[in-house]
Amino acid sequence: MSGDIELTSRSFELEFETSEDFTLELKNEAGESLLFAMTEQEFKLDRSNNSHIYAEKYGLVRLAPRTTKQQTIRLFVDRSVIEIFINNGEHSMTSRFFIQDMNQLALSKNLTALLYPLNPISGLQQ
Repeated sequence: MSGDIELTSRSFELEFETSEDFTLELKNEAGESLLFAMTEQEFKLDRSNNSHIYAEKYGLVRLAPRTTKQQTIRLFVDRSVIEIFINNGEHSMTSRFFIQDMNQLALSKNLTALLYPLNPISGLQQ
């Protein structure tokens, strides 16, 4: 998968392996987004382009070192929360994010990935 993928659910799991740099964005038609990227040196989670900036005092960008060439990435998204597990939990990243009418997943590289729609957690705002 690569390019823009229309999301049928705001709750999903995404799994893939790669050794190449990539960017992954959750976004809407207005261009507001949450960015997750991997370079030769690090992983970056950037929520500075969200529809609504939340808890800015805790930072808008999170970084983690890249320690091996081959990476296993597993993401869980449930409406306004993202959990990212890198190499079976060697590193993890968690964030709240707010993108109004999020409907797209954009990938910069052609990755072989598994995308599973999930049922949202009940009791949370729709």
